Amino acid sequence: MAANKAERLNEAFNYLRYNGLIATQKDVSDALGSSPSNISKALKGDKRVLTDNFLVRFSDTFSDISSAWLLTGEGTMLNADTPLDQPMEFAPDQMDKALEVAERMGVDLIPLYTEPFRAGNQGHSLREEWDYVESVWAIPDTHATRLAPVRGNSMEPTLLDGSLVAIRRMEFRIDEPLSIPFGEVFGIVVRTSDDPDDDEYLDYIKRLYRHPDSDKHLTHWIAHSDNSDYKDFEVRIDRVASLWRVKASIAVQRFS
Repeated sequence: MAANKAERLNEAFNYLRYNGLIATQKDVSDALGSSPSNISKALKGDKRVLTDNFLVRFSDTFSDISSAWLLTGEGTMLNADTPLDQPMEFAPDQMDKALEVAERMGVDLIPLYTEPFRAGNQGHSLREEWDYVESVWAIPDTHATRLAPVRGNSMEPTLLDGSLVAIRRMEFRIDEPLSIPFGEVFGIVVRTSDDPDDDEYLDYIKRLYRHPDSDKHLTHWIAHSDNSDYKDFEVRIDRVASLWRVKASIAVQRFS
């Protein structure tokens, strides 16, 4: 729970901005019929502006936000009947808030890992950077085990460079290579050699298709890019270390 009214107002402001309901302080001032300087003062905790009447007007204007929470800190930021229709991101130090939202909205919390999937034909070495949880997300109607960033433009316009994909691991049998849902988008982690103990991997994000050559359709898949600038290539099925089914994508807009 935020410690004071200014902190709660800032939390509400960031929620509205991140979910695309506002973009700037001017949007708030226009909605409230106030001046941008007054909004800035309120966010900074100026008690001459940050009155109970101001907070009630704010809640009345942005009806997702609970006036009781703004005024007292009791309850939750969002009104009970506010649906979660946009993804919400929570920093690691906001886990209590994330758990409250997830429980109330009945959604999963999905961790965002720094390790990317490469949207290109060269693959991405999984040894390039540490893999740690950057934040957690609540995403409506999405059941996934992790989020990962997309690097590169080979899957555009379906997946933009810098977007996030919500993925869920899919178990498959090497001796049943035709059982996967061909045509869907997958994150694919591939060993770089035939040694099963090899810990060097490349990853890709591609559509997978059955190989058209009847002599290869049990040993190779075809990896396809939605961007026509990239050529299809073969993936040796016996080198696939893990397969991740893409369940959703998020185009992330960051604010300074």
